[in-house]
Amino acid sequence: SITSNVFKYLELGIYPIRFEIMKQKILYLQYILQQNINSMIYKVFQATMDNPLKNDFVKTCEKYLDQLNIKLSFEEISEMSKSRFQKLVKEKTTESALEYLINEKSKQKKISLLQYSKLELQEYF
Repeated sequence: SITSNVFKYLELGIYPIRFEIMKQKILYLQYILQQNINSMIYKVFQATMDNPLKNDFVKTCEKYLDQLNIKLSFEEISEMSKSRFQKLVKEKTTESALEYLINEKSKQKKISLLQYSKLELQEYF
């Protein structure tokens, strides 16, 4: 029989790659925001902010921040320490992924009654 991907993710305590991509882009956003304002990467970022286009890096990061429920301005992100921001993003990514997986699980008859409170490897593994 075919085992659902949602079930595999929940049992193994992992999340879909889309959440890892969100996490990495947001962490890269902080890297850019902490660059010297005269650096090329910061200038390109600023130009993107000044002339936004649909699905550009800035718009994508804003969407990801919203999806992960990270309510920080770019200025607040730039002022946070790297380790503190990484921890926050990791927590929010895991919370959001768990919420998504539980929602998807509820749509599948065979696994809808299983309960998960954390995204972690199940004990029997």
